[in-house]
Amino acid sequence: MTHSTPAGETTTVRVQCFGVLQKVCGGAERAVPVAALPASVADVLDALVREVPEAGEYLDTTACAIGDTLVHRATPVSADDTLVLLPPVSGG
Repeated sequence: MTHSTPAGETTTVRVQCFGVLQKVCGGAERAVPVAALPASVADVLDALVREVPEAGEYLDTTACAIGDTLVHRATPVSADDTLVLLPPVSGG
């Protein structure tokens, strides 16, 4: 369900970070303030970069999910959602 926020108010979207983003963002979870709902995944990512500029370096290659479903940047996000950030993993 998509909620709307009155003009001028903010709400928060829960963001769960994995991999390098967990370190960059200071933990596994973060509440990211968003100017208005409905917002898109891209809006939440923009808000995250305003709070943690270093995160922007990794977001171009990061997959995003809501729950167990991978989503596009244009996907709407509600206050009830948890946006999961999945940066690429490498190793040997």
